[in-house]
Amino acid sequence: MLGTALRARLSQIEAHIDALDSQLCVLRAERITVAAELAGIVYPVLSLPNEITSEIFAHYVDDSNTHSPMRLTWTCKLWREVAISTCRLWTCFRSHSVSLLPSWLLRAGHLTLDLHIPHRSRPEAQVVTALLHRYSTRVRTLDVSVPLIRPAHTSVTLDGPFPSLESLCVDDEKGLTPPSSPLDAPRLREVTFGEFPLTRWRDSLPWTQITKLQLGTDVLNCLEVLSWTPHLENLSFDTTWESWAWLPSTVTLPRLRTIDFKSHDCTSLLGYIIAPALEDLTMVLDSDATEDSHILSELIERSGCTLRTLNLHLWLVVAKGRLDSVLEHVPLQSLRELTLREPYGGENALEELLHFLTPGDLLNPPLPSLESLAIEGCQFHIRLDLVVDMLDSWMNESDKLRKFRLDFGTLWGTDAREDAEIFYQGEGSGIDAALDRLRDLHARGLEVDIQSTVKWSTGSVIEALRGGDCLI
Repeated sequence: MLGTALRARLSQIEAHIDALDSQLCVLRAERITVAAELAGIVYPVLSLPNEITSEIFAHYVDDSNTHSPMRLTWTCKLWREVAISTCRLWTCFRSHSVSLLPSWLLRAGHLTLDLHIPHRSRPEAQVVTALLHRYSTRVRTLDVSVPLIRPAHTSVTLDGPFPSLESLCVDDEKGLTPPSSPLDAPRLREVTFGEFPLTRWRDSLPWTQITKLQLGTDVLNCLEVLSWTPHLENLSFDTTWESWAWLPSTVTLPRLRTIDFKSHDCTSLLGYIIAPALEDLTMVLDSDATEDSHILSELIERSGCTLRTLNLHLWLVVAKGRLDSVLEHVPLQSLRELTLREPYGGENALEELLHFLTPGDLLNPPLPSLESLAIEGCQFHIRLDLVVDMLDSWMNESDKLRKFRLDFGTLWGTDAREDAEIFYQGEGSGIDAALDRLRDLHARGLEVDIQSTVKWSTGSVIEALRGGDCLI
């Protein structure tokens, strides 16, 4: 290339550089302006004092078991610093990753700990065992779970003392090895065990101080454990195991106030306990409730207890001929709260249930001390006029009834359940008349709570009911 051409090309390059320099000057000036404007923008959430931000974070974590503080560390540097320095955010461990546990516990400072720990392998069990030993004086709640599919011999070893431990939960006998000597846990009051025999634990826990117990074993093993807990106040029991072995004599539990049975197979346990302080009972009735009523009557007579709250899972027990064996033949004169859960059998059966609950020929005399009546998890339509008739009869017979609740369930997802709602049979002013009667009952002191599924928000339920001022 000749010298003339090279000089021309150089001139072009210099001109291009000058143009780019001019553009850079413009951009640099604009950058200064934009940066100044950006600096002038105040983000209220970032201008809060760290103490306020920390308190907001604590509410976020406390309001739900699914809100992990880890999420707060991913937003920005400031939030990460505030979250990590807020010890109370890290007192409850629910993560599925045991690898997070060491740093998590460090961030909790010196606060008490609620630990819900899964472990899937021998190394994880060893890590958890070492950390429990290190932090034993600060553990308040310990829940050790093992996945259904797991390697063998992955137990965590419980080695204390645990001076702050209040609640212990073990869902599998291979998840936690009982301590070789009685556990030093003077504040332990609540124990939950899964579906396995507890003989190995007899000499490992301070059973005499346990007040709340949840078991998944069979009736025979449950009775054995109950004989270890003379100060028990609350029992929750679930079993699908039939116990054909010889059962021991009755067990006396002088402080037991609450029993919650999750299945009908638990009911036979009532025949072997004496509970003079029993006030609150939840049980699942069989399709023929006659035997259940005999067991319950004998318990009340044997114990001399006074039931205040009764929750009955009805399943197929909706016909008068079966339900009345409990409500009429069992001494329930002092009953204050009655809840009937998941009545089943179709609309006719539910109408029969409402007729039966109406004081008069069928339920005579009515429960004289009843203050609250609830029907939960209805699976079919219920007529509004029958509900009003029943409530009106109650208010005329007794001046103590103050609350009525009715809701509809969707447990099985069937069409019948999805369609369940309250309705009025007929047209015209009948609906308004029924609602006026409900308002009158409300004015007389009856709190009425009628809830449905999503239909209340979609408009599928009659508009007058959705707008009723005495309904929620």
